[in-house]
Amino acid sequence: MLGDAARAKVEAAIEALEKRTDAEVTVAIAPSSGSYRSVDHAGGAILAALVLTALLMGHFHGRSVPEEWIPPLTALAYVVGAAAARGSWARRLLTRAGTRSRQVREAARIAFVDAGTGATRKRDGVLVYISLLERAVLVVPDLGVEGKLEGASWQAISRELALAVSGPDLEAALLRAIEKTGEKLALALPRTGSGARETPRRLVVLA
Repeated sequence: MLGDAARAKVEAAIEALEKRTDAEVTVAIAPSSGSYRSVDHAGGAILAALVLTALLMGHFHGRSVPEEWIPPLTALAYVVGAAAARGSWARRLLTRAGTRSRQVREAARIAFVDAGTGATRKRDGVLVYISLLERAVLVVPDLGVEGKLEGASWQAISRELALAVSGPDLEAALLRAIEKTGEKLALALPRTGSGARETPRRLVVLA
């Protein structure tokens, strides 16, 4: 998703952000937050049903294919439909927004723990979780940061950042998202000390 040069720019941007706030920021990028295997089956079933219907309609109107071809053609349609449903556009089309949001929330909580965002002594870690397939961003603050802004404000930040990462230029979108997060954190939790960063990584790219 990101080359070495882009990763270096993102990490430098996070480092610059942290000079303005006491919060320790980690950015986690995931290609998607769920497997959505049910979407593969749905895509396969839909195309198989359409092909089977067309074959049967042709049979009734005198334009039939040999009957022994119907099962393999239907099975092939299922395979093609399932493969097509693996695309991002199909997963967004064939899943509910609520399902995608739930997957993002669950994956963000896991990433918060795995990235060690909650391991700071002052509980001042902030995870910016970006899920590309869902075009979603979730800002997850630790307890020492959460109360600095109202819950509605954190949600508004997440929505604003989601717009930033929905475009084709991921690197530019990430830098913009980091800048916007820094603006909020600099006001909510301005820099007061010069202590070393406690959490190990500023950027985490998930498989």
